[in-house]
Order: sequence, then C-alpha cells, then structure tokens
Amino acid sequence: MKLTLWYLAAGLEVWVGVFAILLGLFTLMAIVESPAEFGTLTSIVWILAGALLVNHAVRRELKRRVDRQMESFGSPLDAPTQV
Repeated sequence: MKLTLWYLAAGLEVWVGVFAILLGLFTLMAIVESPAEFGTLTSIVWILAGALLVNHAVRRELKRRVDRQMESFGSPLDAPTQV
C-alpha cells in the first residue's frame, strides 16, 4: 500500500509539472501578438515551476532506487577489516 501511494504521489507531481510547463508555453504563445512583461514573466515562472516539479519527482525516485540497491549490497562497514 505504501509503495502504491508513493507511485501515485510521484505520478501526480510529474503530471502537475508537465501541466505547468504546458500552461507556461501556451501563455507564451498567446502573448506573441501583444507582448506584455507580466505575461512573459508569468509564463517563465510557470515553465520553471513545472521543470522543478518534474526534476524533484525524478530525483526522488532515483534516490529511492539507489538507496534500495545499496541496501541489497550491504554496508561495507559490516565486513571485517584486514590489518
């Protein structure tokens, strides 16, 4: 159950991030005919916020996979040392 919620949260974060990127791009395309500073700034903020959300979700998932992989190898501190 916990893993399912984890994937739902990651999927939702990626979906919201992609939606924000698309919203920023559509806003940018809409102001082509009459450029406005507020519209440009808003679209850049949407694109950056979306990119940060997607980046955070991907990094969190990769970190979880690396941590799980490292647990399967075991800790090198558990092995006896040679003098």
